[in-house]
Amino acid sequence: FEGLPPDDMEQKMEDLFYEYDADKQGTIDAEEFRSALAGLHVHLTDAELEELITDVDTNGSGDIDMDEFKEMIRKVITEHGEGKPLRTIL
Repeated sequence: FEGLPPDDMEQKMEDLFYEYDADKQGTIDAEEFRSALAGLHVHLTDAELEELITDVDTNGSGDIDMDEFKEMIRKVITEHGEGKPLRTIL
């Protein structure tokens, strides 16, 4: 994502979201999120997963929608991702 024009960054985030949205419902539920993280070799306990979703899920739906996902990616990039590939920091 580093150095991408804003429009390209938005498209990359949307592509990543749709990759994780396995049931194509427009949200990422806990199991889809767990599966996505496992694919990145990130394994969380149920409590850790719940805490992460609660932090990201600003509308309280229990799922992560596109806007919440994009905000999470921006936060990860800003706070933790300087110079690291996205798939190694999620």
